[in-house]
Amino acid sequence: MKRILTTILLFAGLTAFAQQGPPVLKLTLNDAINYALGNNFNQQKLIISKNSAEEDLQQSKRDLLPNLSGSLSQGVSNGQNSQAANTNLNGNYSINSQATLYNGGQSRNNIRKNQLLMEQSGSKISQSQNQLAISVIKSFLSVLMNEELRKYQQEVLKISEEQCKLGEVQFSAGKILKSDYLLLEAQLASDRFNYVNSEVKRESALLELKDYLSIDPSKSIEVVAPDSGIYADALPLPELTKFLGETLAWLPDIEISRQNMDMANLDLKIAKGGLTPAISIGGSVSSGYTGGTSSWSSQFGNNINEQISVSISIPVWNRGKVKSGIKQSQYRREQAEIEAKETEMSIRTQLEQEYNGVVAEQNKFSAAETGYNAYKENFDSYRLQYNEGLITTADLLQQQNNYLSALSNYLQSKYSFLLNRKVLDVYMGLEIVI
Repeated sequence: MKRILTTILLFAGLTAFAQQGPPVLKLTLNDAINYALGNNFNQQKLIISKNSAEEDLQQSKRDLLPNLSGSLSQGVSNGQNSQAANTNLNGNYSINSQATLYNGGQSRNNIRKNQLLMEQSGSKISQSQNQLAISVIKSFLSVLMNEELRKYQQEVLKISEEQCKLGEVQFSAGKILKSDYLLLEAQLASDRFNYVNSEVKRESALLELKDYLSIDPSKSIEVVAPDSGIYADALPLPELTKFLGETLAWLPDIEISRQNMDMANLDLKIAKGGLTPAISIGGSVSSGYTGGTSSWSSQFGNNINEQISVSISIPVWNRGKVKSGIKQSQYRREQAEIEAKETEMSIRTQLEQEYNGVVAEQNKFSAAETGYNAYKENFDSYRLQYNEGLITTADLLQQQNNYLSALSNYLQSKYSFLLNRKVLDVYMGLEIVI
């Protein structure tokens, strides 16, 4: 009996666990951004690229060291004379090393260039992180907006259902025309569509958010909506001069263009290094023998060759390739300088435009909030009048549509302002919370 009871309890526990399903991942906006930065596939690829650039830097440093190589050969030869056949052993063994003493600074400048490439890889990671954070904010807020809109529309849907039931009673009693009742049914169908449509848009925004977070689409996630009072914290705007100063001081986009200019200067120096002589030093130790095993054992004492040499390679004529390379490097440097100035000016203009856009969104949000409150109160008043039979169905539905339009405008302006305001925080390098 005890075994049967234990089996039943175990089966019930497993069934309950299976019904619970996998745990739901709950995320605040800050959690979602941090999760994306740590798991997004593109971010992982950029980190690998940075590791590769760091390895290139270390290799360019190792290229300054002498190389070392060894070689050996062993052979057997058979000879025959008139008296007997002879078997001879022969071998050669050597160790060689070479190092470049001077090559016009090309090696040193190549190290500096690889250092810049590694630093730029880090800047590109920061640049991508900014873009990813903005995308996550957009998707996250889209989920919240459609969820909030769905809740409002659910309330409106209940009102429409009640109105339609009341209209059916009134139509049966001959108090309203059939056309009025059909208008109520049409409004109910429209409200149901709006409710379902907001659910579909919410699910689409969730899928988009999962994509940025590199989460399996089948995994359940839940965005954690902040308390409504927290939104007020996002309303204050920094001064334009403060916003521009803090942003331009660190923005990776500007740093990348400056790094491109520095690398173009190094490319020019490397190209000019091709006009100078290259000096290298080399050395070798070798030994060889021919004969029997006694020759092999005595070669290291009697047959050691040591050599050291210094060589100078002087460029005389290479069909103008070096000079052409120098000119091309000069052109790339000039282009990089222009692009750096253009990037900084373009970004400054973009930042000012986005700041002004946030100011406009703030004013729009304030106006939309006032309009929403007014239309909501007006709709509530008309609904009471309709229930008392004081106004027509057309009048009621007109006010209901006005209310729904004001509601949609309010939520869109609310989240649009919040999105654009949070983008400013991303540019300033601040922690993103709502």
